[in-house]
Amino acid sequence: MAAAGAGPLAEFQAQVFKHMRQLLRNTENVGARFAEEARRMHEGEAKERAIRGTATHEEKEALQRDGIAVMPIPDFLDDDRLQ
Repeated sequence: MAAAGAGPLAEFQAQVFKHMRQLLRNTENVGARFAEEARRMHEGEAKERAIRGTATHEEKEALQRDGIAVMPIPDFLDDDRLQ
């Protein structure tokens, strides 16, 4: 929640971050296996589910060329990386 006295924009940003963190908590972190797991789901070899992880620039480009949507997530939204 935004600090007391914060304007509407600050409140909106706080709510967006809150909801994005909730979305991330409902994903499976597959780490460096992200590209492989995304491809397996796309090809029907793995159960469809929300995943997140890491991929190289080349892996992200290859996934996108194959019609697999990829969205970068800033580190500050990932609770696994926050300490």
